[in-house]
Amino acid sequence: MPDLIPISNLYYLLCYAWNALDRDGWISIDPEKIDAPRDLLAKMLSVTVKILLKRGLAREYVACDGEVAGVRGKLEITETISRNLLSRGRTWCSYDDRLTDTVPNRVILSAMNVLSRCAGIKGEIREELYRLMPYFGNVRLVPLTPMLCENIRLDRNTRYYRFALDICALVARNLRPSETPGQWRVDDFTRNPAQMNRLFEAFVRNFYAMEQRMYAVTAPKIVWQLIPEKPEDTAYIPEMRTDIVLESIDSKLIIDTKFYRSALIEYWGKTSLNSASLYQITAYLRNSEDASEKSKRSAGMLLYPQNGAELNLSYGYGTHTVKVCTVDLHKGWETIHNRLLEIVGLEKPR
Repeated sequence: MPDLIPISNLYYLLCYAWNALDRDGWISIDPEKIDAPRDLLAKMLSVTVKILLKRGLAREYVACDGEVAGVRGKLEITETISRNLLSRGRTWCSYDDRLTDTVPNRVILSAMNVLSRCAGIKGEIREELYRLMPYFGNVRLVPLTPMLCENIRLDRNTRYYRFALDICALVARNLRPSETPGQWRVDDFTRNPAQMNRLFEAFVRNFYAMEQRMYAVTAPKIVWQLIPEKPEDTAYIPEMRTDIVLESIDSKLIIDTKFYRSALIEYWGKTSLNSASLYQITAYLRNSEDASEKSKRSAGMLLYPQNGAELNLSYGYGTHTVKVCTVDLHKGWETIHNRLLEIVGLEKPR
C-alpha cells in the first residue's frame, strides 16, 4: 500500500469518485481541519445531510393500517367492530401514507448514529451528527450493512441522495463493534487495498470525464478473440472489463489503474515491472483489435500511485504502445491535476 494519503487529497479522491464536485455545497469542507479518514467521512456526511434537509427528506407511499378519526382509505369493518371504535367516532382503516421512513433515510440516520458513537470521532463533528439526527423524526434505525447500502435504487426524484449513500456504504464496509458496549469503530479504509483500488479507479475515470473534452470516457467490456469449438463452450469464457478507455476520433487509450504499494517489484536483486499487470494490459490491447486502424494503433497504460521515483515508461508492443506512469497523491492538488492531464497528452510536461 502507498503511504497515507493527505486528508485534503483523499477528500478530492472521494468527491471525484462519487461525482460530487459539480454540486453546490459539497466542497465547503476544510479538509485541513480534519485529522483522520473516519472524521472526513463523518464530516462529509453531516454536510450532505444538511443539504438533504434543506431540500426536504424524500417520502414514499407506505401501506398503513390503524385507528383514525372518521374514515380514511379502506374501512376495515370487522376490525372496527371488534375494537368497539364506532362509539368513539373512530374507525380502523387501511390507507397509504407518504412517510419519510424510507430505506435511504433509514440508512443515512443509522450511519449518523453509528458514527456519533464511534470511538475517536472528533468532538465537534460528533455534536453536528447529534444535532442532525432529530430532524429525521420517525425514521427507524436499522443495522447498517454494505448490502443494505448498495442495493438501494434511486429514481430521478431521489438521485440527489446518491452522494450521502456512497458515504454510508463506505462507513458500513469498515464498521466494526467496539470493545466498549454501545460503541463502534470505523477502520481506516485507506489501509484496505481492495477498497482503495476501487476508489482510485473511480477517481481517475471520473476525473477524465469531468476535466477534459477531447476524449469520450467509458469502461467497456472487451470480447475475447477466442473461437469456441462448441457453442456451449462460450459460457466458460471469463469477462474482460476495462477500467477506463479514453477514445477520440483517431486515438484510443486503455488505462488500467493499480493501487499497489509500488509499480515495481524486486526479485533476486532485480527491479522490474509487475508481469501480471503487463500481461493484463497487453491482453486488453490484443483482444480489443478489430478492423479499424484506431484499434490497431491503440495504446495501453498502467497507472499507479507514486511511491518512490516518478515513472514515465513507454514500450512498443506490435502496432501498439504500452505506457507505465505514476501519479504522486502526496503532492498538492494542482500538481496531481496537471499530472493526470499530462500523461494523456492534454498538458505539456513541466
